[in-house]
Amino acid sequence: MVGDNGGLFAEQGIKVITGAPNLAPEVLVQQYLDGNLLTGPNVCDH
Repeated sequence: MVGDNGGLFAEQGIKVITGAPNLAPEVLVQQYLDGNLLTGPNVCDH
């Protein structure tokens, strides 16, 4: 429920990113740091 908590995270300077592919966390972090993390729709259902 990012919509409900997005403001709380933003207040603390935390950027919420949804829809990241199912890859190892190290790969995702490196892609983010390199500026080429591709995201899609948020498929979370809770």
